[in-house]
Amino acid sequence: MKKSTSCRITLVLLLALCIAAVEGSYAQKKPARRTTQQQAPQRNPSTRQPLPVSESSIEGNDTTGGRPTQPLPTPLPAFNDSLHLLDTLRSIRQRIERLQGVLDKVTFGPQSYYFTRLRSWSIPLSDALNDSISRYFFEVLENDSSFIESRGDIQVIATPEPSTDLVAMYFNGNGKDRKGQRLREVLEKKKERNMYRQILESREYSEDKELIDRKFKIVNLNVPHLIKEADSVLVPFTRYSYTSVDHRDATVLTIRVPDNLSIRFGHMWGLEGKIGNDELGLPFWHSGNMSVFILYNQIKVGAQIPFKWGTDPNFVLSSVWKTRALDGTYGVTGEFDWAYAGGFFLVGFQRRDFDGTFARPDTLYSLRTAGQVWYSFTMSTNNNANLFRFKAGLGIEVLGSSFRDTVTQTIEPIENRPFWSPYFKFDYMNQQFARRFGISGQYFRDIALLNLWLEIIPEQLRVEAKFSTLLLRERDPWEPPYFFTLSIPYTFSL
Repeated sequence: MKKSTSCRITLVLLLALCIAAVEGSYAQKKPARRTTQQQAPQRNPSTRQPLPVSESSIEGNDTTGGRPTQPLPTPLPAFNDSLHLLDTLRSIRQRIERLQGVLDKVTFGPQSYYFTRLRSWSIPLSDALNDSISRYFFEVLENDSSFIESRGDIQVIATPEPSTDLVAMYFNGNGKDRKGQRLREVLEKKKERNMYRQILESREYSEDKELIDRKFKIVNLNVPHLIKEADSVLVPFTRYSYTSVDHRDATVLTIRVPDNLSIRFGHMWGLEGKIGNDELGLPFWHSGNMSVFILYNQIKVGAQIPFKWGTDPNFVLSSVWKTRALDGTYGVTGEFDWAYAGGFFLVGFQRRDFDGTFARPDTLYSLRTAGQVWYSFTMSTNNNANLFRFKAGLGIEVLGSSFRDTVTQTIEPIENRPFWSPYFKFDYMNQQFARRFGISGQYFRDIALLNLWLEIIPEQLRVEAKFSTLLLRERDPWEPPYFFTLSIPYTFSL
């Protein structure tokens, strides 16, 4: 009997301990809600009353001897702040995870990437919106049933927030696409369907990606870099006599007093007349030739004739413009400049006009043949503020001499002397100021030609100074010791 009684007492005690443990565990799982309920009377200090005793306030390490204690409630605003902080941390974590995904793509491999800031997402075939879009396009484009018959996933490309706008849609099922204005025209034909808004809102339920172009490399424009676009070379250095690209679709007239006149009809065709051959280091009347060209893009082809003046030693400017010793010829000539390669040629024929204006009474010197080919590259520094163009090539010059017989009134050829020479030229242009300026230097057949220029009116008027002289050798009978000329180019649109 005693044994059964003791067993019953033991079972009751074990059951009581289990109930107490379960209640304690349940109370520990909900401290926040009960604390919140206990805080309600504290909102009005005038009606503050004692808080009831709760088992949930008794912690596991109780030292009060089993006596109930009054809990220390957490204020309600602090609890709300904790929830807000938790939501903020979750949002930041999501943004970091998305950014980490993009960085993983960027740092994968040696390729360079460019972020287009366009967003892309997909509307799968299983989505009901995919069916609505396909039927919508079928209704608007009645003659194209492929939107219904060959459905597939739809890729959407849009600009980023906040100015979200559709850029393009690609239908993978039929291989069709709608971009730009074509897409807008289709979506605006039935505005009651509000398909434009539905497509933009689909972004919230799809994986959003930032478009990345692996082939694009961001160039640091502040360090020297090679210019690869032909127009970026031709416009500042050759086209329209250092004028701007604003002239390329207009009729442009350039008057360079006293040695050049050109007119461009748009950016393709034109006419040009010039005196001298700067390519050979013979500016103005120094070569005795005057040329007339037909221009097509960057090709010039034309004829040359003898230049009459420049032989009078009593000329008022003869101390500056040295009289010429070369006589011009009748012939053909041409030039071409394709930014990375170019050259020039001339072919002069034997003079037969006995009554022409010649530099010497008996011995005549003239350019019979000349030609050059060169390679060029252009460097830029400081965000295109400084441009450097370099040319290197090879050229030939054939000087012919003739005897003018005053008795028989004939001109008899004596000899033709060929001269081969490397060709080098550099051009520098400074564009960081309102008025640009530049300098160029050229070497061919031991003749150095230096050219300095400065803009007076931006894009219109500038002043140039040219100086040529011999280097490292004795001068030939047809060569002056030096030659200096000053010119004023003026460019304007008609």
